[in-house]
Amino acid sequence: PRTVSQAYFQPKRIYSLRSRKSAAYKGVMALLIKGGARDFISGEKIDGSKIKADNVDMHLIFPPSFCVKKNIDKRFWNCIANRTPMKASTNRAIKNYSPSEYLSNIETKNHVPYDNVRMNFESHEIDVCALENDDFKLFLKNRSNAILELIERAMNKAIGSMIDLYDTEVEDLQDVYEYEDEDN
Repeated sequence: PRTVSQAYFQPKRIYSLRSRKSAAYKGVMALLIKGGARDFISGEKIDGSKIKADNVDMHLIFPPSFCVKKNIDKRFWNCIANRTPMKASTNRAIKNYSPSEYLSNIETKNHVPYDNVRMNFESHEIDVCALENDDFKLFLKNRSNAILELIERAMNKAIGSMIDLYDTEVEDLQDVYEYEDEDN
């Protein structure tokens, strides 16, 4: 259909997708699940047919407490690139820790071997090295590009590379955030 062939996705929109009501937001979640996203702790594949039963939602990878403490602009840490589908119980286990701390906790407290921890996070297109170093900027850039690649494959066409807007002045990003208003 013409609608599909003419569809496009602006790469910088990754930074403005925050609304669960947005079709693009839901699409990214579906692509991650279809791609084989696994629970960070149990390693079980997240099953799209059991999202409600398993209490799965899009939760933050770098938790708000960490981001606020590091003075990371909320518009970056609250975007789709910092969200991934996970069970509520997993979110509760990690949400109050920095990524490096919760990676260690999953391995030691939950007795998950390092290779499995790595595999579980990579199934979400997450750069584990960035998490181990609590490097939000590197994480955001790598995850944004990984999500864009998923979108490109799903659309079967190039949509362009990720523009690294993280270092851009927040005032200069108004056009990025206006996209979100169109979804509500």
